[in-house]
Amino acid sequence: MLRILDIPLHEISLDPAGASERLNAAAVHGAGLHVVGLAALGGRLQVFLESPFVPGAYRFAPVAAESGAELIGEVRSRYDAGFSTLGVFELGPERWGLFQRTGADE
Repeated sequence: MLRILDIPLHEISLDPAGASERLNAAAVHGAGLHVVGLAALGGRLQVFLESPFVPGAYRFAPVAAESGAELIGEVRSRYDAGFSTLGVFELGPERWGLFQRTGADE
């Protein structure tokens, strides 16, 4: 099964917790799906979800990295904290990422 969740990018910057909850609800209640990719085009973020369900929680968060080396360091740091990086995208002058904490009870 494939589902595409369409989220306006401005919603992520205004309410990252709400956008994260919307994505979590789509994955859990959307017939058991998990994120397999994303694309930011035309002010919108399309998140691609497929079955089977993978337990965990998704979270949108700002990314501070300004260079490739900084991004590698930030991704490693988040990995060490238990988060997988699913994608990074630009939102105006800011960078945001979609992260998953596998097995989280959130």
